[in-house]
Amino acid sequence: MNDLRIIVNALESTTESFVMATVVESKGSTYRGIGARMLFKQATNNEWDEWTMLGTISGGCLEHDVLEHAKQVMETGEPKLLTYDSLEEDEDLLWGMGLGCNGIVKILLELVDFTTPLIRFFSRSFHDEQHGVVATVFSSINNATALGSRIILQFDSEVFTTLYQNIPHKSLQTLLIEQARSAFISGTSKSIVVGVEGASIQALVEIIQPPQPLVVFGAGFDAIPVVQIASLLGWHTTVADYRPVYVTGERFPFADKLILAPQEEIFDELVIPTGAAVLIMTHKYEFDCEILKKMLSRTDTSNQLSYIGVLGPRKRIEKLLADLYSSGIELTDQQQQNLYSPVGLDIGTETAEEVALSIIAEIQSVLSSRQGGFLRHRSENIHVRS
Repeated sequence: MNDLRIIVNALESTTESFVMATVVESKGSTYRGIGARMLFKQATNNEWDEWTMLGTISGGCLEHDVLEHAKQVMETGEPKLLTYDSLEEDEDLLWGMGLGCNGIVKILLELVDFTTPLIRFFSRSFHDEQHGVVATVFSSINNATALGSRIILQFDSEVFTTLYQNIPHKSLQTLLIEQARSAFISGTSKSIVVGVEGASIQALVEIIQPPQPLVVFGAGFDAIPVVQIASLLGWHTTVADYRPVYVTGERFPFADKLILAPQEEIFDELVIPTGAAVLIMTHKYEFDCEILKKMLSRTDTSNQLSYIGVLGPRKRIEKLLADLYSSGIELTDQQQQNLYSPVGLDIGTETAEEVALSIIAEIQSVLSSRQGGFLRHRSENIHVRS
């Protein structure tokens, strides 16, 4: 998610071109999976040895070698596919990069700027919360189409394509669009091969989603590190409160949206998207109770929230739920499953920053359907690639 924020923020603010690196295929153990992206830009003094790198596609072992190829792409304007195979130890030693992962990764390099259709789509996804699918060709047999050509399927089913208009086999384009629509329904990104009559292409079919929304009710001092950490992850953060002295840009420079309204009007000003994580931390019991009541009503599949957290000790949430029960509200199994209080993972916290870390880690574990235990105790793969 943070890749999308990095790319949009960098390209919206300039007319300059960047070289974008995208992981289009990965096998075995790799630091980042398919869809990971980063940007390379030449420094303004035009010295080849001074470049800016934004984002990451590995643990730091590939970036500098990829940069050398990015320089060529910046000069020629032609896309380029790189393959790194660390399954063979000898190759690892030959590169001299000390690759720590045991896998194969393919990286597509291409020249982009803000007028590039893919970047414009990223911008709409980031700002307008649009979903879609992008199918990017990274290998072509028998001149089926150009490296880096793609199909963009937007949420409203509008299709944009940069595949050759005179593609030798039109059915290839049809097959790729079908794969994109299938991915959109399943929500699964993957690298695929489609072929017909001797011509074939490999493509990354990738789900593009807007940033994870996080809505924080309460703008106290303990909400500040929560928003800061969430922003580092690329989440879209909204802070809502009724106290003017607290809801300021100076206090929350990393928030995407600030809502200041009286308690009785705050829900008129706030739109909470489906799948949002909600954190209730106003430190005002009656307000927390009213917010929780409204959030628990979001349990149907069409507008369900991914997480509802209430800050405070166990006795406080028990009293909140008892008061809701007295008013005729009894939690369903689904509501109980979505409610987290006390909030946070049990990592031993004291300061506001430590508590914020445990809360964001818990939300991430819920979004990833993981338990948040020690990785050394995990018998399955650490990274579940989809």
